[in-house]
Amino acid sequence: MALALVLFAETTRGSFAAAGLVAGCFAVGTACGAPLTGRLVDRLGATRVLLGTAAIHAGALLAIAGLPHAPLGVVTTAAVLAGAARPPVAAWMRGIWVAILDDERERRASYRFESALLEIGFIAGPLIAGLVAALGRLAWCSPP
Repeated sequence: MALALVLFAETTRGSFAAAGLVAGCFAVGTACGAPLTGRLVDRLGATRVLLGTAAIHAGALLAIAGLPHAPLGVVTTAAVLAGAARPPVAAWMRGIWVAILDDERERRASYRFESALLEIGFIAGPLIAGLVAALGRLAWCSPP
């Protein structure tokens, strides 16, 4: 997500300083929001918190994408909100495996599968973000 924000903000703003600020705000939002989200999961349950944070996270990201030329303060505020409302899906899934799988072998296989998917995301995520940014640059920079 940080790379996608940097590429998007640099493309729309023409400045790596602004792009770094947007990505940094996202990181600060994540660092501040994660403990609060964890506390909410403990108090309200995972499903309600996941649905709420997913809606806020998606809305903030859509605001960033939908308002690319808004004042930088608006974009950074949306980035902080997107980071703060980042849904704790991976932690939730690890808790679910324990609850629904009684067999230790199945549980270990599930952990391995989740780890493999996470690693694929680390490898493919930057590639996908770069492709989307390149295609977006072509769409924004092409003559009408």
